[in-house]
Amino acid sequence: MRPWFVALLCAAFAASVVEAEVPERLAPITRQAEPYQGVTYYRLIGGRNKTTPAVLPRPLVIHLLEIDPQAEGLTFFGTPDNGDAPAEYTRQVTSEFLKQHRLSLAVNGDFFSMEMGTNTDAQGLGASNGKIGSHPAAEGKVCASLVITKDNKVSIVTTADIPEGTWNAVSGGPILVTDGENVARKPENDKLHPRTAAGINTETGHLFLLVADGRQPGFSEGMYLSEMADLFLEFGVNQAINLDGGGSTTLVFADGNEGAPRVINSPSSGATRWTAGWERPVANHLGVTAAVNEDYKRLPTPREQEKAQEALSQSK
Repeated sequence: MRPWFVALLCAAFAASVVEAEVPERLAPITRQAEPYQGVTYYRLIGGRNKTTPAVLPRPLVIHLLEIDPQAEGLTFFGTPDNGDAPAEYTRQVTSEFLKQHRLSLAVNGDFFSMEMGTNTDAQGLGASNGKIGSHPAAEGKVCASLVITKDNKVSIVTTADIPEGTWNAVSGGPILVTDGENVARKPENDKLHPRTAAGINTETGHLFLLVADGRQPGFSEGMYLSEMADLFLEFGVNQAINLDGGGSTTLVFADGNEGAPRVINSPSSGATRWTAGWERPVANHLGVTAAVNEDYKRLPTPREQEKAQEALSQSK
């Protein structure tokens, strides 16, 4: 790796406070920023060309958020139900959800029925500020939920009942990590896809949200469930679940012009090697509101970073 690139990475690490310890093997392909107080954003790019070390097994762009739920002023928010409209939720894209509720960041949530159309049901427990929008999966179905209490305690549960104190919640499956062990090693369920997942370090209480781009050959080709579990473990996560992925996988920050929504990842629908795809309207989401970090410097997009690296390489 070229000395200028090592220096650039070291400068990026020094510019912000690290909560989790970046694994040594991943440090050369990891950049980070702190867009909001209590929120650290790690971005991993690798496996694609000679300018990135061969740390990852294929072209991959991975976005990982570490959120301190007890940071001053930080709050969570799940998608509210749709009231008297049919079904449980009215589908909307993640950037619309963020803008409507004036959030700082948001990700897509639960699996849902696309066959139902605009108004649909989520497959697991969904809650928004104490109101249940979707009840847990029917008995006999395996459904894990990320549950957040009113005082921002986060946990992952597997139950057909609504846990006491549920304030905000999204659900998914399968379980990826239990008690610090990768439990996602099931080849029949393990295929490359775009992914969204949630994990917890139960020692610190920090919530981790993982978004991996996929179905974009040469740019980012997706992850296996077991790979997500291993990555969580490397960052100190000891409980984790998979959320809805594929074309639903979306991460949005309110860091555009005047706080406008900006899609951070590259959704797979309609994406090409050099252009991001478009957002899929989904049933529910998980959002966060947090104080802006005045020292935040936005990372260049993966495609901007790659073009800059290639230009510098050609000039040498």
